[in-house]
Amino acid sequence: MTRYMKKIMIISILVLLIFNYNVYARYNYIFEIEAFSLERDSSEISYVVKKSSSEYTNDDVVLEIETNKPIKPIEGFTMSEDNKKIQKTFSENEKRKIVLKDNSGNKKEIEYEVDNIDKIPPTIEGIEDGKTYTNNLQPIYNDNIGIKNIQIDKYGTSLKLNCYTEYYDTSQYKGIDVDKNNIYVWITSKPKNTNKYRYYLNNTLKLESDEDEYTFTNLTKGTEYTVKIEAINSSGEVIDAASKVIKTRYFGKLVANKERKNNNNFFAGFRTRNKICFNYRI
Repeated sequence: MTRYMKKIMIISILVLLIFNYNVYARYNYIFEIEAFSLERDSSEISYVVKKSSSEYTNDDVVLEIETNKPIKPIEGFTMSEDNKKIQKTFSENEKRKIVLKDNSGNKKEIEYEVDNIDKIPPTIEGIEDGKTYTNNLQPIYNDNIGIKNIQIDKYGTSLKLNCYTEYYDTSQYKGIDVDKNNIYVWITSKPKNTNKYRYYLNNTLKLESDEDEYTFTNLTKGTEYTVKIEAINSSGEVIDAASKVIKTRYFGKLVANKERKNNNNFFAGFRTRNKICFNYRI
């Protein structure tokens, strides 16, 4: 082998070594780890108690307890989606202690009380329901929580009414509006099974109601009106009727009595044909 060939062989070997040699790069990987710690929630559980009604009632009462953070379920109560409200419906009164627990183990013992449900009807002594009495009576009423109001239906054999005219000062200067009167009418006796009344003035229906009194307003002075009332049963049938003709009051002009002047006020009155009905300060 000649010297020239040796040089070519050496160069070829170097080229092969250069282009066939695998060169590996070294990479340094750095991992960052964020260290943290879990702390226990030690805050106190606060709550608000709400009731669907605070007045005495014969209906069921809904009790709701709302907390400041999620709590665990309590037997007998329904839970809201956010676990911050529990609710229960009561059909009778109840007083009970329960323990509220949050997810961190904090506890809060509370006491709730539902004491406004009253489904016991009052009792009446000395009178029977539906019985007719002709003598004087003195009924005795008893109830476990006290009676709010009493209404006795005084049934008669027929519908009877009474009425009178009344007068009100409606002028803007606190003087006398002598052109308008009212007629106040009320029921003094009604047939059994009366459910409602129809109030007529001169055969014009003014009101249908279960109220046993009514006032016809803005009537002309010194004018006759026919007041009629119909008693209606639960089927809407007229079971009785009563009527009465009444004349509204007539007042004369307002006259001042300057002799009775007192400081900056003076007295006046309704002067009719032969007398003054009352004195009026303006």
